Amino acid sequence: MHFSNIIIKNNQKSAANNNLVALFYLQKSAIIKIRVPLEIQLMGNVETIIKFKISNGMKQTDCIFCKIVNKEIPCHKIYEDEKFLAFLDIQPVSHGHVLIIPKEHIIWMQDANDEIISEIFILTKKIMLTMKGGMKCDYVQVGVNGEEIPHFHIHLIPRYFDDNFPQFPRKKYQEGEPDELIKRITSAF
Repeated sequence: MHFSNIIIKNNQKSAANNNLVALFYLQKSAIIKIRVPLEIQLMGNVETIIKFKISNGMKQTDCIFCKIVNKEIPCHKIYEDEKFLAFLDIQPVSHGHVLIIPKEHIIWMQDANDEIISEIFILTKKIMLTMKGGMKCDYVQVGVNGEEIPHFHIHLIPRYFDDNFPQFPRKKYQEGEPDELIKRITSAF
């Protein structure tokens, strides 16, 4: 798992049960609350313990997508099977904006096994073609996220050539930056 963006926001002792309550941000906006028992606190610092708990498959009871999978929260479902769920985004970028999620709680795409990755992208293509035909859009834009909601998900956004959808801001490389980036990326293979 990747934890470079974990920031401990607040630590509080609970007098009632001597647990440490750690509130922290995963990336920018997803707040996760974990109770760390005293006996585990003695093993190391809280950030290390939180990383350990998450990387060892901790189920996040506050994950909105897990609640949707468990039918605790309704959704506008367009597809479901034993591994995946696809539904309309409640704050669409474009009408017909769809989210596809694995039912298993996986925070980041890189943490999913190859079978999940293969199957979710085969499903993504199937739903894209269905959307393109049903919505009569020019194309479907794909985005892979896990930041705003700590659960791997794919955005499928119906797009039209004349929709004036804002583009990502563009940057330029400085002299030597591309070579340095190539070295950094390829050294991790």
